[in-house]
Amino acid sequence: KDTTYRDYAQGAYRMRGIGRGQKIELLVTAEVALLVRKTAGAPDVLLKETTQLERSQLQQLIVSVLAWLALNNIDYEVRKHRLLCM
Repeated sequence: KDTTYRDYAQGAYRMRGIGRGQKIELLVTAEVALLVRKTAGAPDVLLKETTQLERSQLQQLIVSVLAWLALNNIDYEVRKHRLLCM
């Protein structure tokens, strides 16, 4: 729940074989699913198997997770800034 977009992107960029046999699977706990849904407006399909989702639902889900990660990153930077200004 403390993951930021930077953390997620760094992990993805370190995978040298993406698109050539490697793929990213996103596993979401129920707690994180709730946070994503509340913060980024994710659809209620977050806890379903992605094989059961339509393409538009899957795209919306990916956008919601990325938005949540970006918002976490902003929150982290704001907290860090406040600590540095003390």
